[in-house]
Amino acid sequence: MLLRKRTRKASALSTLSTARPEPVLGQRTRGTGRLMVDERVETTAVKRDVYVYYAKAVGILVALGALILQIANQGFSLGTNFWLAKW
Repeated sequence: MLLRKRTRKASALSTLSTARPEPVLGQRTRGTGRLMVDERVETTAVKRDVYVYYAKAVGILVALGALILQIANQGFSLGTNFWLAKW
């Protein structure tokens, strides 16, 4: 039996998550005694490509199933609230 050596391909997300945060406004933290770096805050909406990427990563059927279950959950929650309000 031949054993193949597994290689791990770095995805775009894994390289982003393992990358060190860049200093804000060109500040360097090495040698300054600072332990943390100020973080940037993104205020834009999540792009559709990100949702498509995650849907393809887990599988289209799983993503659609999760979406359908979430819609059903919200519907049942709404129905429960109406029922309790009338009760």
